[in-house]
Order: sequence, then C-alpha cells, then structure tokens
Amino acid sequence: MKFLTLAAALLLPAQALAGQYKGFSLGANNAKGGCKTTADWKADFQAIKGWGKGFNAVHTYATSDCNTLANAVPAAKATGLKVLVGVWATDDARCGAEEAALLKAIKAHGTSWIAAISVGSEDLYRKDITPQKLATQIYD
Repeated sequence: MKFLTLAAALLLPAQALAGQYKGFSLGANNAKGGCKTTADWKADFQAIKGWGKGFNAVHTYATSDCNTLANAVPAAKATGLKVLVGVWATDDARCGAEEAALLKAIKAHGTSWIAAISVGSEDLYRKDITPQKLATQIYD
C-alpha cells in the first residue's frame, strides 16, 4: 500500500492546480443488478457530461467489485471524466484485491484518469475497521 500513498502524494498537487471536481458516486451494478460493462459506464458518463452542469468526475466505491476499474477507466478516458477511486480496506484479502485492481488499471491506463484515491473511507464510516488498522493497510 506504500504505492497508494506515493501515488496520492504525487497526484494531489497536480490535481489541486487543475481545479475542483464536480460529480457523482456510481456503483458498479447496472439497473438489473448485473455488473456494468464498459459500454454501461460510458453511457452513464456521457449522460452525466450531457447535463451541461460542469460535471467532470465520478466516485467509484471499489476497484475490484464487478471489475469496476477494468470497465470504468476506459469509459472515463473516452468521455474525459476523472475518477475518485474508492478502495476498500476491510481486511487484508479485500485490501489486496483492491490494490491489485488499482495497480493493474494504472499499468494499463496511466494516471491521467485519476482525480484522487480514497482508501478505507467507507470502512471507517461503517466502523468496520479501526483507524490504526487502516493506517497499517495503507503503509504496508
């Protein structure tokens, strides 16, 4: 997880200079409950951009559920939206899967699509993890 800390530190100054982000949180499932495809993500992103209200970002809740980043990142790049990447850190296995999916997306697509990376925010909010455990997850 040291990589996540480094990635966030490197991205933050550039993104702060770029301005503010305005957008929505989106889940990885379509209306029928199945996993979204890249085409589904792209349709959602195009709809958001089409509203003409300056929306330029989306927040994903996870990286690995339903292959979220594998499907959402190409759509984000195609539509020019940035992604605030949510990373679950509930336990070592889940955190490892999330980190692997993020690293795979970065390797395949670079970092230009990333608005920010949020590690464990939902876990802390739900009290599924202690702040100390989250810090350990991030710095391991």
